[in-house]
Amino acid sequence: MGTRLEPAEIAPPVSVETLRTAFGVGTPTAVYTVLVPFLQQESKSNGDAQVINEISQSVSKLLSIWLQNSDVMRSDEQRMLYALLQPSGRLVDTLLQYHILQRQRNAPVSSTSMLAIPVQSLPIEYHMANADITRTWLPVDLSRRVAGSAITVDALEYFVYHITQALAPDVPTHSVNGPMTYAPKPSGAVRPGPNASGSVAYWLAREYVGFFMPVAVPEPPSVRNDTGERSPIKHIRERLHELSPSKVLSGGEHRKPGTIDADLLDLCDYSQALELSSFFASCAVVQWLPVVPPSVLASTSKPNTAGKDECVWMPKPSQLSALHLFHLLVGYVAKGERQMERYHLTGETGHMGDERAASEIDAYAKRISMNGTVRDTLRARTLTSAVCDTLGLVLASCSCAGISDSEIWIPFLDVTVSIWIRYIMPWRGSKADPVSASADISPVWQSRIPLMMKGMPPALYGQTLALFIRQTSQPNIDLLAHTARVVGPSAHGVQSWIHDAVGSMFGHPHTTDMLSVIDPVASAFAAPDLRSILAAVERCQLDAFPRLRDQPAQPFQLNTPRMGNLAMQTPTKK
Repeated sequence: MGTRLEPAEIAPPVSVETLRTAFGVGTPTAVYTVLVPFLQQESKSNGDAQVINEISQSVSKLLSIWLQNSDVMRSDEQRMLYALLQPSGRLVDTLLQYHILQRQRNAPVSSTSMLAIPVQSLPIEYHMANADITRTWLPVDLSRRVAGSAITVDALEYFVYHITQALAPDVPTHSVNGPMTYAPKPSGAVRPGPNASGSVAYWLAREYVGFFMPVAVPEPPSVRNDTGERSPIKHIRERLHELSPSKVLSGGEHRKPGTIDADLLDLCDYSQALELSSFFASCAVVQWLPVVPPSVLASTSKPNTAGKDECVWMPKPSQLSALHLFHLLVGYVAKGERQMERYHLTGETGHMGDERAASEIDAYAKRISMNGTVRDTLRARTLTSAVCDTLGLVLASCSCAGISDSEIWIPFLDVTVSIWIRYIMPWRGSKADPVSASADISPVWQSRIPLMMKGMPPALYGQTLALFIRQTSQPNIDLLAHTARVVGPSAHGVQSWIHDAVGSMFGHPHTTDMLSVIDPVASAFAAPDLRSILAAVERCQLDAFPRLRDQPAQPFQLNTPRMGNLAMQTPTKK
């Protein structure tokens, strides 16, 4: 028989006033111990719009100071913070269920059911411009919500906007009443990664990308198997995991922090999942990618009488850190492409082995298809133009680097190039990637042609490569003669998995240079099949638009750093 819960053991109901007191204290433990029982109460009702909105606003005010100080919190505070904010936790689940309920009811938009995000909370480049430019620059899923000087959202969208903002380092924090039990952050430290690899903020960033962007099939929980023979390498890996910060966060769960076992497609219908994933991707683009300042746009719209490119923009360490977050997002999109490729070419059906029921195989096939549709939609709506704009801005400005600027420019180019290559060639590193010795294009590469022709603008391949070579070969200084010291594992991996594991835990610094930036570009474009496909695409364009054959070659003029509109343009027939 089960143990009966005595009346004395039943927790008393949590009042709204008690909840507000906990938010006033402001520590993760104080908020978690009161908010979770309160949300359990709310799950038994239809939810009060004003209360749900107040919870979303109150938590959002604390996000920046929590996440920016998570690496110096006590371990118990870290566990509470992770448990409170993880996408599979009670908070996000309640906000999501309320979001779904409102959509199902077709509730009319009103002042009590919706929240407003001031346009002033956007990165400064957006609200320095006039209203028309702000609407034009914002991704469509945000621009259509702009009403006056605010962006209208519901409680979940309000939280999503602020979590993407707080995950980006060096975001101005809100004032918080009450004692905070954090040590001050060291000043002057350049941290190019999404906080520290292995920190609470890093694992949360990975989980939020995976949960709100259902572009890949989530991995099932990894259950530790102690049976059978264990090799010395496996034993070393397990010992390193015992020392890892992720062990502190797991709390005995089988699921490893930074991974998910369910996403939006598992919890709501397709249309709702697509709407939320588009909103998340738009928030990530706005918060994590550099923006062309209005002054730069104004200067580049004027004729360049000097006959050379002006020094238009200089990155900041905080922008470098946020760019790593977008690299993480692009990496997850690439993971989905590799999953689909393995399924179609080898019949691989995930991580659960080959002995699966026919219904499971059919469900996996449908899931792979839905993931592909979500990826295609996100690329068309938001991601491709964002990647183009970032490449245009960075490559247009990198030739102005001075000696003192190489410390920021080399790592910035390193991450930007890695985003570019991973985005246009998501199969890089795939086990199915063949080495073709024949003149014919291999079946694997033939399967990639639709993505390259329909999913990516051709300008992201040969034209951007030419621009990369031009801009990196004409800087004010010889960047090849300089190195930059960065913290965390290399963006392109390390030779030893032990070095990678230790570097992830303790953030050991390493040096990088322009050769490490150029090498992955050269190796990516060195594949013979890729060059054959690009040549075939060019022939198709010339056949479709014969007038292009008669046009003399013109030197490429880089008059504006915004490549997004240029890359998405298609020649028109005369």
